[in-house]
Amino acid sequence: MSHPRNLFFRSVRVRALMLVLVGAGATCPIAAQIPEYARINFQELTEGDSITDQYAAFGVYFSLADGPGAPIAVAEGSPAVAFTGPDGDDTPIKGLMTCEEGVVDHGLTDPVGDGGDVFAFRPIRITFDPPARGFRFWVHIPDEDGHELPQVRAYYSDPEQSVQSHKDCTGRNGKFTQWADDHEPFTRVELTSSRGSLGFSLGALSVFRDPQPQPVEFFIQVAQESAPGADDFDANVLGLVRPWRSPPLTAPSVCHLYSYGSGGNAVSYGEFQEMLDLQKTRTTLAFLDAREGLTALVVHNRAGQCGCSGEAVDGTAQMRLTFAGDTQGLENTIQDGPHGQEGDIGDQYFFAEDRREFTAQNGWEGCNTDGFGISGLAGDWGVTAAFTDVDGDGSSPPFDPAGVTSWVVASSDGLPLELALEADRRVRLSSVCVGGCEVGCADVASLKARCKSGEVKVKLRLVNALFDGQRVRIRIGETEHVTRIRGDRAKVRSDSGDSGQVPVSLVEPDCPAFDRTARCRE
Repeated sequence: MSHPRNLFFRSVRVRALMLVLVGAGATCPIAAQIPEYARINFQELTEGDSITDQYAAFGVYFSLADGPGAPIAVAEGSPAVAFTGPDGDDTPIKGLMTCEEGVVDHGLTDPVGDGGDVFAFRPIRITFDPPARGFRFWVHIPDEDGHELPQVRAYYSDPEQSVQSHKDCTGRNGKFTQWADDHEPFTRVELTSSRGSLGFSLGALSVFRDPQPQPVEFFIQVAQESAPGADDFDANVLGLVRPWRSPPLTAPSVCHLYSYGSGGNAVSYGEFQEMLDLQKTRTTLAFLDAREGLTALVVHNRAGQCGCSGEAVDGTAQMRLTFAGDTQGLENTIQDGPHGQEGDIGDQYFFAEDRREFTAQNGWEGCNTDGFGISGLAGDWGVTAAFTDVDGDGSSPPFDPAGVTSWVVASSDGLPLELALEADRRVRLSSVCVGGCEVGCADVASLKARCKSGEVKVKLRLVNALFDGQRVRIRIGETEHVTRIRGDRAKVRSDSGDSGQVPVSLVEPDCPAFDRTARCRE
């Protein structure tokens, strides 16, 4: 039986924020072959490149739906591939903002037709293998005049499909629009047209999937004290949530996850609407892997639905996060609207010099979302978080009861934990590892040591990336060094001293089979 579904559609004009909270204990990320979420910006490609299986590591493949061939890459300001017209050339992906310095986001379009015909539209097919629970992308139509109507056909099991025509309720010309659906496991999506000609580009593709069971699982234990200052966390454990995992080589940058300014819109929280199940006037805590390391996300969702309809309600929030353990690698990588940028009301963020305490003051207009992000969580660490007065002004409450009506800790398995919304009532988050998370000798693939220019360099490689963020102890000569695993590797270096031969060994874990000698020239 066929069960057509309407694709979820929203033209986003909101401001987002994310922040991950993880607690004491060893970190043991999951190294799935296919990431649970991915962001594809086509940055590695140049104008005219055919796009097929370059993103197989993400489980995403590109082709044409009407026959042989492949889509091609386009870049902002590039030659007008399939964007020419009687009134002049259009600019592909106009307004798409990059978030990494020196890196330009690209997009894709259909190739030029036979005989150089740039007007004959060829439908684009995106295949998800394994299937995706949700997806999102931006479509830019340079010459939108009411006649160019792209359609998205999303297949979740043949012949069942969902269809959504392009629509931009704001009436803006040549802006980005997004489609997404997170209710079924989709096998492919096709971008087609109701007309024979269409100028468009597609970019900022986000894909996320259901988590798969792993031999080693990393969870976050959530506990909330029974009353402000009670400090009875152990007696009030609410349960476990699961972070979003992505192998180090495929993890996106936090700036792409946050999508600040993406698609020519003022702000956008991109795929997080579906991933985190963001709800009106709800604060969401979540945590996920990013290129910058395990990242804590805090999202104060918009109080109103803007752009087409819906009331707008302003909101404010003040929060304090207190960290324990190794905090030197923590960075405030996401600052939404600092110092009162457009859509925000005097946002301020402060990290203590020792990284033990972080405070945030957020204020947002009703059409926006607000928040912040902390990256670099690794090793043994813990955190408590609470809505509390951080500005010392008793006249401003820790949160506006109209703009924040609830808060939760999100989980990648779709089972969030509800928290009691009360000023100064702290939440504690701590890590729990199931399946054995200590690095053992069986997890070591190789250890290499070499001496050059009076310096000993040691490289440790593990058989997988399950232990990203954990520490290992390596002895070089008479000195022990503690270093952190990044992905599946760790590095350390030390002066060779006066010795011509410097012994090198793994101390923690204790693995004599990997003892080495670095030979230095005297």
